[in-house]
Amino acid sequence: PNLTVPEREALEELLAQQKLGKIVIQPADKGSGICIYDREDYEAEAERQLNDTLDDDLGQKRNYYKKVDDNMVKAQYKLIKDTLDEGVEKKYITKDFAKQLLQAKPKAGSLYLLGKVHKEYSGIPKGRPIIPGCGSNTER
Repeated sequence: PNLTVPEREALEELLAQQKLGKIVIQPADKGSGICIYDREDYEAEAERQLNDTLDDDLGQKRNYYKKVDDNMVKAQYKLIKDTLDEGVEKKYITKDFAKQLLQAKPKAGSLYLLGKVHKEYSGIPKGRPIIPGCGSNTER
């Protein structure tokens, strides 16, 4: 009710483009703004972030991020499940509580970006990388 017809049409077009995978709509890093990225630009910024390097304590260049091996994620899940099972067995926690704490299946965290529109930029704003635990092994 608060949008004019042209505003509503523009919003519907943005949502349609997002559903088609042509754009990415994310909140801005700071403030209450939103960022609308061309998907290719967003993915290029994500790749830049994922391939970024640093100098470690030994002066060696290394990546900030590395892909987590699926076997490591499964091993972590098993360790969590075994720990919860032991807690149930020793009556530290109930079976129902253990079930609430364990995810349905093993899953690593994933990355998304929030645009740093509060900083100067040319082209598209750099992204602040966020790796939430939602749905991952350690969420609960």
